[in-house]
Amino acid sequence: MHAGNASSLFVETAGTIADLCPSAMRDLADSSAVSFYGSPSWLLTAEDHDDFAARYSVLRQGDVLRAVLPLYTATAPPHNDSYDPWTIVVKWVRPELGQSDLYPAMLAGSRSGYTNDGVIAASPGDGEAVAFLLADARERLRAGEARSLTFAYLTPGGLASVLPRLPDAPPVVPAEPDTVIDLPGDDFADYLAAFPSRRRRSIAREAAAFAELGYKVELTTLAGRAGEFAPLLAAVQGRHGSSSSVERMRRYLLAQEQAMGRAALVLRCVREGRLIGFSLFYEHGNELYGRVIGLDHARLEREASVYFTLAFYAPIRYAYARGLRRIRCGPGSYEAKLLRGARLEPRWSCTLLPEPPRRDERVRAAQYAERWAVDWNSRYAAFHKAVGGEKTMWVIPPIAGQGV
Repeated sequence: MHAGNASSLFVETAGTIADLCPSAMRDLADSSAVSFYGSPSWLLTAEDHDDFAARYSVLRQGDVLRAVLPLYTATAPPHNDSYDPWTIVVKWVRPELGQSDLYPAMLAGSRSGYTNDGVIAASPGDGEAVAFLLADARERLRAGEARSLTFAYLTPGGLASVLPRLPDAPPVVPAEPDTVIDLPGDDFADYLAAFPSRRRRSIAREAAAFAELGYKVELTTLAGRAGEFAPLLAAVQGRHGSSSSVERMRRYLLAQEQAMGRAALVLRCVREGRLIGFSLFYEHGNELYGRVIGLDHARLEREASVYFTLAFYAPIRYAYARGLRRIRCGPGSYEAKLLRGARLEPRWSCTLLPEPPRRDERVRAAQYAERWAVDWNSRYAAFHKAVGGEKTMWVIPPIAGQGV
């Protein structure tokens, strides 16, 4: 436990988010600044991981919970290098360091979904609570609990909250952006109407192909179905280069089933009563968050129409029916998402080391950000043009306090 300067503020460590009392869990869940991936129910799901050990720094003032900072420690590089501090940050700003120099490594904030709110405050805008927990995390690093401390995939709000309050603010580098589909109007027809005529015709053809082949979409939940969906999820993961086994995917889905209950929404694609594919989503506030898709490739005809229906069109129809205003599709597969109306939301990552950052690290971070933006636009500007009629170049927003 770390005591602070404010007489009644203190930090304690919890081994699981479930250790918080129900009222504190509700306060965190109701915080308007928290994304789905910072919600208590999802944090509980993310505790079950082969590579990271979870714990939480909990800031209290007397009996009142002020804020929580999730912390995840890995003793070796994780299987998914998207959460390896060397891969996403350090090799770009401090290339003389090797990967092993950073371990044991600590990740701060949400460790999944490529979305990190940073410190989760019960009251949005509680800068005192954020600063207190960030100072505590820095103290843990200097005390030798880890050799690096990384905030991976900070949202714009998370970056604005964390960076000004970090002691010895580290250089920040861009990460793969999130994709968000804003839903105009009241129904699917309003969604279509926002596109140029050529794109509307293309989407209509995809929807027609799905119906002509006799596919149907059923709304259900994950409850009792982890074993049914695991082989389809493992198949898709395998096509994307992951070695995830069916059993590992079953445990992954089972953890969500147990923590999320009937909140785990599944769009189940069937033909003649046989499962062909599924997509998993969660409602949070006025948004729908897409998690994963599974497909039985051997039974698919016109696979693209099934994928686009499960990933976009069926969730969009569901969201309209529920009065939701946007769908968060996550990073990756940018061509498909941009062509179906997604916009980009930046993500940022930074790593603290025991010693303060050097000026040359900030220079390298700025140079990397420039190269990253040029590469991004060379690959994806045409897809912006196909949707909006103009060649939209994505410019990385400037970061306050990162001058070189």
